[in-house]
Amino acid sequence: MSELETAQELAETAVRQVNVFALQGDKVDFLINQLKQIASLPQLTIPKSIADEFDQIYEDMEEYQTNVAQMFSSMQHYFDLESYPEILHWLEDDVKNTNVVLAYLAGKALGVDLVKVV
Repeated sequence: MSELETAQELAETAVRQVNVFALQGDKVDFLINQLKQIASLPQLTIPKSIADEFDQIYEDMEEYQTNVAQMFSSMQHYFDLESYPEILHWLEDDVKNTNVVLAYLAGKALGVDLVKVV
């Protein structure tokens, strides 16, 4: 479980507990609002099939693992020809998807989950 997922789960649990005990006051209302904001934080996602392909390329390009931007610009030759059209379509479907991939690869390089695989 990523740190973001853990924080969201803790916030949701805290909101349920505060609601169960029916505490009152401005401070409690403020706490509930803050916890609801934490629980509703957006999370970046990447399809599993796309993540699997980038995982394989990441492993194959060991020399670039410390510089994912350089890796991304050099990886076209490493794609499986069968999966390349799907990946290209996903990248072109939303201009933000390129940044999602870079965040995914950066998370791998840093050892943290920045993007959830779905």
